[in-house]
Amino acid sequence: MKKYRHVQRRGNLVVFPGTLERLVQEAYTYFERAQFAEAIDYFEQVLALDPFHEEVMGPYAYALYEEKRYPEAKEITEQLLQEDEYDTIEWIELYLTICIQLREYDYVSTEIERLLQEDAIPEHALKKFHYLKELNERLVHKYEEFEQRVPEVKLLSFAQFFELSPSEQQNELVRIRDVGKRSFPLLREIVTQSESPFLQTNALLLLKEHDDSEPLLVKKYEMERQIVPNSLSHPFENDKVQQVISQVEQRLEKSPSLIEFTFAMIQKYSIAAYPFRWETYEVEEVAKAYCQYAQSLFEDGELGEDPILTHIRQVDAEEIG
Repeated sequence: MKKYRHVQRRGNLVVFPGTLERLVQEAYTYFERAQFAEAIDYFEQVLALDPFHEEVMGPYAYALYEEKRYPEAKEITEQLLQEDEYDTIEWIELYLTICIQLREYDYVSTEIERLLQEDAIPEHALKKFHYLKELNERLVHKYEEFEQRVPEVKLLSFAQFFELSPSEQQNELVRIRDVGKRSFPLLREIVTQSESPFLQTNALLLLKEHDDSEPLLVKKYEMERQIVPNSLSHPFENDKVQQVISQVEQRLEKSPSLIEFTFAMIQKYSIAAYPFRWETYEVEEVAKAYCQYAQSLFEDGELGEDPILTHIRQVDAEEIG
């Protein structure tokens, strides 16, 4: 009689025999080819099935580091440092290297000094740690010199900002792009008070980029929602947007020029209405409406007063400030 291997479950997910091993092999294949983004994808699939799979945690941390995903690499390395069976000094070295990339220079300096004083670094690793110490010191001096050279950017008040013309407002957002948390009060005022959806979007994206974690009420086109900026995806990185695009492509497959025209409208919507995405409408309704709207513009035809069509037209008519 043929014997069947046990089928595992992870929550509602059925894991067939050999699945985990195949994913680990794929992950290592990409990792060894230095295709780190692809390796990460497979490492994450492995860890979804086995949250601390000992074979992949180390390479996963390195792959994240190589892809410059430093906060995530730091978190995984912290988990590795908590496991006694791992070669701790290797993960300490990686951890300190990540901390240097994150500009945590004081911590790195203190920690290396402590390890050296306690003779906690094996002889074979001493050269690497001395190199890290020197690198960290050089970067501290460079960073301090840069900070001294760069004058502090002066921020406008909310009232001063709204006295500017639309193009000047956009230029001001570019000027303060790298200011960081000092710009949060102004950016949050823009999101909540501006009547320009594109300006609101740009301010929201800056808050996201600088990791603002404070809830914020966003209102656009009679839609409103409480959001946390650093939890948002980017305008086009959204399943619903991609599904709408896919359905439009299917519906208009015989008219490539109309497809491109419709895609441009969808992209404009994704930016103007961000973070909203046709909130109360299904993907099929949205795709159908866009096809009808695009065809009416090409053929100079009439459109009905369907709510989704009215909404799409309203956003499409928006001037890009």
